Order: sequence, then structure tokens, then C-alpha cells
Amino acid sequence: MSKKIKIILKKDCKNIGQKNNIAYVAKGYAINYLIPNQIAIFATKKTIQHFKKIELIEKHKIEENKKKIKELTIEINNIQKIIIFKKIGESQYIFGSVTDKDIIQKIVDYTGIQLDKKYIQIQNIKTIGRFSLEINLQYEGFCKIQVHILPVNI
Repeated sequence: MSKKIKIILKKDCKNIGQKNNIAYVAKGYAINYLIPNQIAIFATKKTIQHFKKIELIEKHKIEENKKKIKELTIEINNIQKIIIFKKIGESQYIFGSVTDKDIIQKIVDYTGIQLDKKYIQIQNIKTIGRFSLEINLQYEGFCKIQVHILPVNI
């Protein structure tokens, strides 16, 4: 006869549940595996209250971030196109390539917003011309910007 005890998961556990959820598991499994490996803690009134407060704070932060992302998406969508000037050689290829740093710097120049490079998906641009750039922000914030690469030495 196995007695079940109440635990709170600190990490996602495949067979038991998700992080911050309350679960009932066998006493031996909790004491010998989950708690020593810091996957779970005993569920007391205080720990349950503590995790509920943490969950509430995390939800509040997520809502704030969603609002910021919406505002950021609107700001970035206001940018119709980005123009970058690069030196070109005789074969119409630019020296080096256009990098995410170039794009981020132009966005900062236009909006004053510093983006992280993980949001920008840029292909390898080594020629002059028009290119489409995708910016994937968190929480379904998605923007498309036209990038125009123009030669400096015309």
C-alpha cells in the first residue's frame, strides 16, 4: 500500500506534470528522487501560497511584455524601408555583407529602439538591391521590412 503525498513541481516532469503544478506521487518516489534532484518540493500551505504568488507575478510580467511587444510591433511597422549604403566592387558585389548589426543600427536610428539580434532573420546579403527582412518578436509579434542596399560609389 503506497501512500501518496502532495508535491509542487519546480521543473517540468514528463510523467507527472508541468512546472509549478501540484501533483500527488508515491512517498518513496518523492523522497528518494524528486526532492533530492530539486525537481519538486513538499506542498505545504506556505509553499502553495508562495508558488501562487510567483505564478501571479509571472503572468503580470507576461502581460506587460505583450503590451510592450505590441507597441514595438507598431513602431517597427511604421518603418517602410531601410536604406543601407555599402561600397561595391567591379562585379556589383558589396564588400563584406549586410549583417544583423547593420539592420539593428538602422532600426535604432529610425525608432530609438534597440532590438536583440535573435529576433531578426536575415539572409546572406552580398549584392545591391531590395530584400525582404522578417522580424519575429515574442508573443506573435511579426514584422516585415524592406531593406534597400545601395552603392556608395556611384
